[in-house]
Amino acid sequence: MSDEENETFAHAMVMSNCFVVPMVLNAAVELDVFKIIDEAGNGGQVSAKEIASRLPTNNPNASCLLDRMLHLLANHSFLTCTLHDLENGMIERLYGLGPASKFYLEDEHGGSLASMPFLASCRAIWEAWNCLKDCVLEGGIPFNKAFGMPVYQYVCREPIFNDHFHQAMSGHSILFMKKLFEIYKGFEGINSLVDVGGGKGTTLNSIINMYPSIRGINFDLPHVIRGSPSYIGVEHIGGSMFETVPHGDAILLKRILHNWDDEDCIKILKNCYNALPEAGKVIIIDGLMLEGADTSFQSKYIAHLDLHMFTLLGGRERSEREFAALAKAAGYSNYRLACYVYCSCVVELFK
Repeated sequence: MSDEENETFAHAMVMSNCFVVPMVLNAAVELDVFKIIDEAGNGGQVSAKEIASRLPTNNPNASCLLDRMLHLLANHSFLTCTLHDLENGMIERLYGLGPASKFYLEDEHGGSLASMPFLASCRAIWEAWNCLKDCVLEGGIPFNKAFGMPVYQYVCREPIFNDHFHQAMSGHSILFMKKLFEIYKGFEGINSLVDVGGGKGTTLNSIINMYPSIRGINFDLPHVIRGSPSYIGVEHIGGSMFETVPHGDAILLKRILHNWDDEDCIKILKNCYNALPEAGKVIIIDGLMLEGADTSFQSKYIAHLDLHMFTLLGGRERSEREFAALAKAAGYSNYRLACYVYCSCVVELFK
């Protein structure tokens, strides 16, 4: 049997068992494994036995099981792995942080992907995915079919899921906005900015901190903005984006359109259009789907996210051509793909 045939078979088996990775990642995050390795200094190079000694456990098998988990993460490039010869003729694996593992450590602003593996491994998400086949045959949204309610209604009823969900969204947003400010300069010169679907206002607050001359309006459903923190330069306004949108020089739609089908997106964009002055713009931040297939991690991630949005909300990711079609249908005169940041595109629509 050729190496190529073996590798093809292995690929099929890995994909059939790929649920293992987020499960192990989530356990590693909950055990503070990445933090322990980071605090070890010297570029990491820590044994599973050393890591286990930092955990609140008396389990004599903890280090052995932990080593198997870390070995898997090293095989997926989350960790580095070097071999150390022991006096008894055996070897010991020493682990360090790989490039991707830095995203599971909180930065100075609280940015992190640490809560993401929980969402991928929790029972509610799995039950929704189990309805995917039924939705192909019968229509509908998998999460609604599994639980008899939309995901946002479910989130309000399940406090643990709700906490992890919002931690995941917040941690991702902090990382993303930090990188966005390095690349995208489209907030310069804006006098008033409306963040549609802005939640508690954390994204808008980060923009105002960077551009203090902007007057910010955080717009979301009344129950969402209720109890939102008070930020300098930010006004919270309750309402529905499907009815009307507050006026501003520019309007931000950050990870909003991928929640909705084309018909709903056009309604949202038309309401934004009516709220803009002449030469005003809408700033869209969403994933960018390639029209063909690609084996890069970026393309795989967006393809994953596309089906994830469908499974949870009935939404989708879009290609550049599809964004342009939405803009045209909503009446915008011009469309520009401004930049690409952490697997998301920044699209500007001009009135």
